[in-house]
Amino acid sequence: MFRFKELHRINRHLSDKVHHSGTEKYPYVRLDPNHLFFSHFPTAYQKLLYPFLKKNIRAVTTPNSMNVLSDIVNRYYFPLGDCMINEGDVVMEVGAYLGYWAVRASRTAKEVIAVEPLSDNYLILKLNTSQKRNIRCLPVAVGRREGFVKIYTNRRQANSIYPSKRRSEKTKSVMLTTIDTLIQVTGIKRLDVLRIQVNGAEADVLRGFTTIKKYKPKLVIAVRYNQDVVKMVQALGYTYIIKDYNLIGMPK
Repeated sequence: MFRFKELHRINRHLSDKVHHSGTEKYPYVRLDPNHLFFSHFPTAYQKLLYPFLKKNIRAVTTPNSMNVLSDIVNRYYFPLGDCMINEGDVVMEVGAYLGYWAVRASRTAKEVIAVEPLSDNYLILKLNTSQKRNIRCLPVAVGRREGFVKIYTNRRQANSIYPSKRRSEKTKSVMLTTIDTLIQVTGIKRLDVLRIQVNGAEADVLRGFTTIKKYKPKLVIAVRYNQDVVKMVQALGYTYIIKDYNLIGMPK
């Protein structure tokens, strides 16, 4: 749910940055000539909060902009883990969603591999990264094996290969691969930072990365829904901290 904290962030940090907004196939907001961000349409609740935006933001946006504005402040301006990226790094994001973190990472990284299996998210991911030549997008799921897998989807962005208790969930069959295979297919020679956010399947992604000790990437892994990954990172000899339900790991 759209929270009042997000509303405060929008009013505080985007007050003088939004140039205009609109709707093509999806709603979009332009921050400057080089940053055009698309997102899904907002919920009815988000639209109700539109009148609480600052007047100068409302002057260049519409109620359809609310989800885009929220994604900008939460996924682009305040992402977790981008401080770990050094100039010239090769970065992979598993569960790239709409690409906001990938776009931010691309400002520093030499190359970003953004992986997102769901077609509706992938279309927006491609729109958001179209102006970045150093981002490659791949429409596959990542896990411990090769093949196909069902993804349980819902409107709350908590899409996963594992079902939740929500009755409204639907399933989609998508291609499944491993990080080991992605490294071979993309031809990258190094992997400096790996970010994983796949709503409970993070441990499966690590199990499919049997060459992790060879590449020794820095890790940013969501651990809100599955704590198994913490023990796995410990066993690999990483030092780590957990912040805002994310594990930030450094190889020794």
